[in-house]
Order: sequence, then structure tokens, then C-alpha cells
Amino acid sequence: SVFDIDNTPPVVRITGTRQDGVQTAIQIEVRDDMSTIDTVEYSVDGTRWEPIYPKDGIADSPLEEYELMLASDAVRGAMIRATDALNNVGGASTEDGPHF
Repeated sequence: SVFDIDNTPPVVRITGTRQDGVQTAIQIEVRDDMSTIDTVEYSVDGTRWEPIYPKDGIADSPLEEYELMLASDAVRGAMIRATDALNNVGGASTEDGPHF
């Protein structure tokens, strides 16, 4: 029998930012070529991870979009990590994205 093995992590891409008073909205796209996205989390201090929920309310496809609101002074250096349904992990830093 033939089966696929998925060892590739999800790709996390910061697609834009929007200033909203003292907060910044960070637009995030997470894509996985083989599996559905399971969880996406962020950390501003590198130790405590908090969940981010997809714009459509449920992580159930290989492409999900997210919006993360952070205090503008906490944006630089925030980290985002994504895990797919097979526990492959990918990530990005806000320093990797646009407008930082």
C-alpha cells in the first residue's frame, strides 16, 4: 500500500500590520501543503505561549488566516508558531514580517 509521510512544518507568514491606536494588528497566514493547521500560538517574552484563533473561527484547513492584536510596544520580536495535525512545527518572528 502507498501512503504519504508529512515531515514538513507549516509556513507562517506575516502579511501585514495595521496601527489601531496604541495597539497593532498583525495579519498572519499559515499554510501547510500536506496537513491541516492544528494550533497557532504567540509569545512576546519567549516563555509563555498564548493561542491565536483563526479568523473563520476554527482551524480545519491547510490554509488559515489570523489576526493578532498586541500593544504596539510589544510587537517587535514577538514570535508566532504553528503546529499542523501531525505535530510538525513552524514559526516566524514579527521581525521577519513587513513594516517592522
